[in-house]
Amino acid sequence: MPFPNFHSARLIDPQRFERFATQKDQGGDGVDFILGIRADDGSEIQAIRFDRTKFTVAEAKKWLVDHDFKAILFEEATGEDEMQETGKDLGAFVKAEAGRRGLTFAEVARRGGDSPSAVAMVARGEVQKPNDNCVRKLAKGLGVSFERLRALRDRGIQEAGYQAGEDAEAPKSARGFTVGEEFDELDKRGKKLSQDESNYVIPSPDAAKACGACRFYLRNPDGSEIGLCQVVDGPIAWFATSDAYIGAAEEARFVFEHAAEEMAEAVTEMGHESTGTHDILGALHDKGAAYRAEREKLRQTSPQKLS
Repeated sequence: MPFPNFHSARLIDPQRFERFATQKDQGGDGVDFILGIRADDGSEIQAIRFDRTKFTVAEAKKWLVDHDFKAILFEEATGEDEMQETGKDLGAFVKAEAGRRGLTFAEVARRGGDSPSAVAMVARGEVQKPNDNCVRKLAKGLGVSFERLRALRDRGIQEAGYQAGEDAEAPKSARGFTVGEEFDELDKRGKKLSQDESNYVIPSPDAAKACGACRFYLRNPDGSEIGLCQVVDGPIAWFATSDAYIGAAEEARFVFEHAAEEMAEAVTEMGHESTGTHDILGALHDKGAAYRAEREKLRQTSPQKLS
């Protein structure tokens, strides 16, 4: 993605790294190094950015040659100091929607197949007009419509008529949190809610909201009435309830709606000549496998396992 005030030379694919750090003027005045940091905490120079007020495109490319760096992608600065209002709208939307869904920028990037730094730069309004590929990754990472997100980029919130949270509403607990937000709260606390904190009640006064029907409930394999919860501590009866309850069926419906929307876009991209049964079933299989892996990863965030 081009930057308003920096020429950018990408040296290594950002997908190879977990996170990024900027070393200001590390290559000299106006030459910033972007470090890519791997999962093992090892690092490499992933990209180099040149201040456009101090380097022309030719000077930046010469600097790379003189210092034995080979770029796999070079993007000239756009030269526009002020972001277009539509770019600001898109950044504000990405930030708001990620927060609403309980997703960090790193999680949005992982889900969409982009780099965390790219998502963060869009959210901060540092990218004037992300290309369609970037917008598609953002849409996938956030679980929103690509077409509507592209309209927001091109025309702004007022004209596109698209606000954060306008897609199908994610189910929430009585605490006001989505599934993702409940897991984020768990990570922040470093421990589960106590039964008192969650207003755990046994039996549930509402049979439709019993723990056994909750997204977070883990049944005991021996078939007993006592299991565990991913966010509330202690043994949990299937016929109890708490303020952390989010219906498993509601959550599944919400997830499916986004999977179906992405599937429709995938079929459209295939083209009419490639939409045979085999292609569609293959795409459905891949999409289903991806969602099962995503949900299983969330399920396993509980530090306790059923014995």
